[in-house]
Amino acid sequence: MSNYVTYEDGTITDQNGKIISFGFKRFVDDICNGDNCLICGAKREDKSFNDEHVIPKWVLRYCDLFKEHIILPNTVKLRYDKYVLPCCSDCNSFYGENLENKIQPILTSPYNELKSLINEEIGRLLYVWFAFVVFKTHLKDTLLRLHQDRRKGEDKIASKYQFEWLHHLHAVVRSLYTGSKISQEAIGTFIVLNADTGNLNRPFDYRDVNGVNTGLIRIGDKALLCALDDARLSLRFLRSRLDPVLGQPLNPIQLREMLAHLTYIKKSLVNPPLFRTEYDLDEQLPTIKVTIPEDISLVEYKYEDYGAILYLCTFDMIDNLIFEEGFDIHAQVKSGKIGFTVDENYNFVRQSSPQARK
Repeated sequence: MSNYVTYEDGTITDQNGKIISFGFKRFVDDICNGDNCLICGAKREDKSFNDEHVIPKWVLRYCDLFKEHIILPNTVKLRYDKYVLPCCSDCNSFYGENLENKIQPILTSPYNELKSLINEEIGRLLYVWFAFVVFKTHLKDTLLRLHQDRRKGEDKIASKYQFEWLHHLHAVVRSLYTGSKISQEAIGTFIVLNADTGNLNRPFDYRDVNGVNTGLIRIGDKALLCALDDARLSLRFLRSRLDPVLGQPLNPIQLREMLAHLTYIKKSLVNPPLFRTEYDLDEQLPTIKVTIPEDISLVEYKYEDYGAILYLCTFDMIDNLIFEEGFDIHAQVKSGKIGFTVDENYNFVRQSSPQARK
């Protein structure tokens, strides 16, 4: 006999009322457009609330970011210490103890040590942590004004978001809270890269691509590159780009280029995988599972489409590079026919000058 209660909107709770799975409508109403706790869904009048930092406080402390600014999609700057979301005290403490306290010693270890620490359990925890950062980033967009000038309207940055992709991330993030399993097949592409820390102003970088669910987080001399909902299908096509650089110290713009490759491949999948949550009546445990399509292929490669993604990932860095007079780096990046990581023979280059691509 099941201990779960299923509602018409698809929401599932246990017999104590704990939400195991949010139906899509309830997720949008309560989490995206409401002011409820981002984890348990509690209302403010029912529980004590405090602030959950989008970028975890230990990262801000480790990378000395409290007074630095993140640039929002509307180009407005917001200090990292003010970049927070409402979360009930219980859930904030739970994720601090069961996620952040476990992740911090891993991601503050040197790259060479981190490689030896990662096993299936640690990899799964890092994947959930990465999903949590991306989820909070775009959930915050539902609270931030698109226009600073109120005469232009009251729209939020997320006003035109399609929330289906965020709904899946929410299920992944809540797996710690609900006790849900994530099947091994449902975990996305997740790669740890060596980051070159020479001549860096700060040991941190973050960039994700809205709606594609790809992202990059660099902390010190390691970088996490992830596609959160591709069931590792992108990795099959990324290997030719990845193999020449594995273990090599990639500078910031080279890491962003790897994000562009992953994003383009993920976006080009002809048939994306389909995710669902199933319930094991014997074990009484929900499990996030995936259906892999039979046709695993990409749409026809187009340089200009890749160039648009490469520019999105690197536009804030390319003006800092040095080129010959008359070289229009913005146009060249948008063309998709240059790169920063390998030469024309796909050998790694430890430099920041663009390399022509065949």
